[in-house]
Amino acid sequence: MQQPKILIADDNKSFAFVLAEYLQDKGYEADVALDGEEASEKLLTEEYDLLILDILLPKKDGFELIEDLRASGNGMPVMVLSASTAKEDIIHSYKVGADDYQIKPCQMDILLCRIGVLMRLTRGNESSGETVFDLGGKIFDSVKQTVGSEHMSARESELLLMLCRNKGKVTERRRIMMSLWKKDDYFVSRSLSVYVNHLRKFLEGTRHKILVLNRKGYKLVDK
Repeated sequence: MQQPKILIADDNKSFAFVLAEYLQDKGYEADVALDGEEASEKLLTEEYDLLILDILLPKKDGFELIEDLRASGNGMPVMVLSASTAKEDIIHSYKVGADDYQIKPCQMDILLCRIGVLMRLTRGNESSGETVFDLGGKIFDSVKQTVGSEHMSARESELLLMLCRNKGKVTERRRIMMSLWKKDDYFVSRSLSVYVNHLRKFLEGTRHKILVLNRKGYKLVDK
């Protein structure tokens, strides 16, 4: 089984790498980002199971990082790990999309338990994630790779599944490309546009359509 992968975003270099080493000893993979922009780049280019971050990050603060993550449709669990005990910071962290808030300094064994809880919740969500969607007029089955009576390619099915699971939200182009093609370049971007056009044909006769949002990404919405 693949080890769960965690991104630690914290500008305290010594603390971040000590925590990463501790988590690696406990069976996790762990990467470190020392500012918000580096964390954003890693989140776009790598697949993680959990984000642990401080809210006081240089270049892009933790609040903005969480907001961007949620705006992209990424439901990855997020733990804020901060020295701030201010009620306003705690409440705002939850409002922008954090799943947990822990205060520094923390006991490592308790932190490990909190991580385990978030991981279990995530695995539960993934195992119960929808695979069949009523598009209104046609049924999309991502396991059978069909829309109504029409068969799809595996990549078409994966792309439509991402859009269905994030219905009403923007799914960023780069996130799609890194998830399905594992790279972001001109040729992949062109391929993505072609696949979106394929999906539009599959959606004919349904109550759904795909919006393009200023080349930022795509959104599946009701007609």
